[in-house]
Amino acid sequence: RVDVHRGSALDLPFPDGSFDVAWMQNVGMNIEDKRRLYEEVRRVLKAGGRFAFQEMAAGEAATTYFPLPWATDPAHNFLTSPGEMRERLARCGVVAEYFQDVSHAPLPPPPDGTPESAPQAPLSLSVFVEDLALKADNAARNLREGRIRLVRGVFRAA
Repeated sequence: RVDVHRGSALDLPFPDGSFDVAWMQNVGMNIEDKRRLYEEVRRVLKAGGRFAFQEMAAGEAATTYFPLPWATDPAHNFLTSPGEMRERLARCGVVAEYFQDVSHAPLPPPPDGTPESAPQAPLSLSVFVEDLALKADNAARNLREGRIRLVRGVFRAA
């Protein structure tokens, strides 16, 4: 009951107005051309369709602790601020129904003397992300220091 399609988020292999819902989780920070990304999402949504996402966003200060789960160095870090994200989405013809910075919620402070990341289960992101524990620790530190933000949103196609 599930069809898997291989393609690029910048050139989705679907006709205009194909979907009632598009969902993206932790993808946009890997894509430099945000304008094209959001245009493609809007293009494949039906009028009134919804785009839901969770993404990392740029914080107040520069992201300085690398490697990260999505970027081994600054040259591969394509974060934009939450404000810029909202503006670009609006320009593509979607209206915010929900948009919230949830940076405070995902990571409770670690107990003293323990690493930021929990041990990885045998089948986890560590299968796909090399050095995940180090990258997760760096992400947690950037998040804690306000260098990155975690945002969630639901936008409706106009």
